Amino acid sequence: MGLTVFADQVRFAERTRSNAAHLRFLMTQLEGLLAVEAPARGRRTGLVEALHDIAQRAHRRSLVVLLSDMLDDQDREAEVFDALQHLRFNKHDIILFHVTDRKRELDLDLEDRPYTFVDVETGEQVKAHPAEVREAYRTAMAERWHRLKLKCGQYRIDLVEADINAGFEPLLLEFLTKRAKLY
Repeated sequence: MGLTVFADQVRFAERTRSNAAHLRFLMTQLEGLLAVEAPARGRRTGLVEALHDIAQRAHRRSLVVLLSDMLDDQDREAEVFDALQHLRFNKHDIILFHVTDRKRELDLDLEDRPYTFVDVETGEQVKAHPAEVREAYRTAMAERWHRLKLKCGQYRIDLVEADINAGFEPLLLEFLTKRAKLY
């Protein structure tokens, strides 16, 4: 197992090794990063750069597991999929766990009162009442999900919707069971 953690730039990168000491080292590094890292407010996520970096460093065919909300600019969508294609070209198998808070981020299921929505990467703010924008928002998010699904299918990338409220155990169990049946 190897690990790359990134935000606006690669924060930690460790090559693949297959021993218990290496796994313990990676877990310790993750715990340390989680304890120190604050949200990356005002910084763009360097997804494209990180994916190209992984493609350059991973020389053996690997399983690349990406956990992301995929909320990068639509303008950069082509660049993101070019970077994913770089991984596919190198014969890597890719699984994209699309991490969301379904209730809040996809369904916009919020209390009936005005909110100030803040983009955590750019700091841009929008004031809105959920009831007034809910239908248009849900439609836009459904179109975005459909586009993501089509692109992942086109590039032969496994796409898994990962709702943070569901927990990781049922999600992984379902996914691994499904994947085991395919092979």
